[in-house]
Amino acid sequence: PALPTAPESFSAAYPDTTGYTTRAVASDCADLQTKINDAVTNQATAGSLVTIPAGTICTGTYTTPADPAAKSFSTSNVNTSTERITVTGHGWSNGQGIRFARGGCLPGSSPGVPDAFCQLRGQIVQGRVYYVVGATTDDFQVALTSGGSAIDLTDQGSGTNYILPWPPTHSNEVIIRTATPDGEFAPTGTRLNPSDYSGKMATLRITGGTWNSGTMAFTPGIGAHHIRLMGLEITHSDASANLSGSTDPRPTYGLVNFDPANALSYITLDRVWLHGLGYP
Repeated sequence: PALPTAPESFSAAYPDTTGYTTRAVASDCADLQTKINDAVTNQATAGSLVTIPAGTICTGTYTTPADPAAKSFSTSNVNTSTERITVTGHGWSNGQGIRFARGGCLPGSSPGVPDAFCQLRGQIVQGRVYYVVGATTDDFQVALTSGGSAIDLTDQGSGTNYILPWPPTHSNEVIIRTATPDGEFAPTGTRLNPSDYSGKMATLRITGGTWNSGTMAFTPGIGAHHIRLMGLEITHSDASANLSGSTDPRPTYGLVNFDPANALSYITLDRVWLHGLGYP
């Protein structure tokens, strides 16, 4: 398969948040997911500060919605005779950079041989930058370079997959952070010492001993970009009671999930304390 494009560098400095919308989360975190959804929905218009009160423990799993700019297509939208992908009213012109995110197997990846490894083969690789060629109003071909030859799509892939414009349509950040004011927290650009600042952080916590359950404290969605977690502790609950059972206890798995299949970009962990408890 084609090799993924090397990641480009970007500044991880805390942005100027002038004009950002503050979305304060309730002290019981009951509305945290709603606040995140609202922030991403409105991200193209303005950035957001999703602020969680210091000392608050948010239990459960949290995600960001798919980037609103993501466009989905299924196998029926892939024509292997003409190498064209149909996305009605896509709005892209020749030379537009695009990236693919994978819900199933991407076109040309020989799905079923086996599906579990389809992200590792084929003409189109998740996350790599490609270019629109041969564009019409409702379909287009895909090339490795701007103005290059259309890629031969040897099969339609499987499932529902996604296409995202590259670069992203904007650089407004969604910042999910402690409500502790900047002047009372670890300075930007420094390494966080939990013993000094744990009381000023908010916590995302999953249930301990949940190996391979699919439960993650935080998962960015399809094409999520310019997402920042700042001043958060991400951990799991005490599962030491599992040690007293008659079977081997399960370790805790999955604090965060930055899945390559989702074609994420510009995800920043900023002064975050990500840790286990030293036991299942």
